[in-house]
Amino acid sequence: MSCQTGGQPITFYKEIKGIPFQEAAKELAIRAGIIIEEVKKDPLDHIYHMFDETIKFYQFSLMKTEDGTQALTYLKHRNVTDETIQSYQIGYAPKKSNALYALLRDKKFDVSDMLNYGLIRQGEDGTYYDLFFDKVIFPIHHEKGRIVGLSGRSLKKNDAVKYINSPESKIFKKSRLIYHLHQALPAIRKQKRLILTEGYMDVIAMDQAGFHETVATMGTSLTKEHVSLLSNLTDHIILAYDGDDAGNQATLKAIDAFNQTKVKLDVLIFPEQLDPDEYIKKHGVQALEHHIHHLLKDPYDYRYDMYKNKRDLKNSHDMVAFKDDIIKMIQDADPSFKRYIKKDSPLN
Repeated sequence: MSCQTGGQPITFYKEIKGIPFQEAAKELAIRAGIIIEEVKKDPLDHIYHMFDETIKFYQFSLMKTEDGTQALTYLKHRNVTDETIQSYQIGYAPKKSNALYALLRDKKFDVSDMLNYGLIRQGEDGTYYDLFFDKVIFPIHHEKGRIVGLSGRSLKKNDAVKYINSPESKIFKKSRLIYHLHQALPAIRKQKRLILTEGYMDVIAMDQAGFHETVATMGTSLTKEHVSLLSNLTDHIILAYDGDDAGNQATLKAIDAFNQTKVKLDVLIFPEQLDPDEYIKKHGVQALEHHIHHLLKDPYDYRYDMYKNKRDLKNSHDMVAFKDDIIKMIQDADPSFKRYIKKDSPLN
């Protein structure tokens, strides 16, 4: 009643769980002891089942094997709790190069499915080997909570490529997937906002800090599909990208991407070139809470400061470039902003 929203019990359950109406009806029916006859079976159920068996194996490898100790130590060093490991279904792909292939073959899964959905590869000699080995595994879920792909994080400091992802498939399309969305939906609706970060560990750190409405894109630039999906979920988005130069450039691109939507956009700036995970480790949760509640910047102030800081305003060429940046920024702004110019602006 406090949120002034009405509806029937199924609608209520659907909203608080963040799931489709049919799924809500099915879950409530099970709890009430009502049998619902399945009308239509998802033709990809066997693929989802294959991924479920895969992540169960990787979770076992993380928690119950000697090889998994190093991966578990890495996660503990990153302050990832046991509860989070279970909630996020984090696992470990063992060092043996065909361990998963052998398991799935024994469970009678089709080799062509393993290949087509990127769990294994075939060598020139015809033998099969796992795509992921000796890596921390982060399962990727779609918005309904089914696993559709995997991301593996290398444990070797010298590896140039830290993450590898499942290849694109019928169910795994990076341009449309949002990490942690299925778990974050209830918090997004409750808080009436979402926090968008760059990486998995940032999501996990923010979630553990109490900001359960945090999500991330799949290691890719923000796409039109991402923008459409996120702007349909909430009217308020906080960009919490890394504080380094790459993060600043990504923030500017994200601001442009959301420019044509009606979303209220704020920017959370992390000092000392820290990312959200590093900031929490160094300054603590209370500092983060204060940062979010009191130090957010709107996109115009953020861009103004970014453009100003990268120019020497005593240099005539930089001054012209700065003016061009500001003019470009306000071209698509609403009339009230076009009348607004900072008192200290050299444009006055």
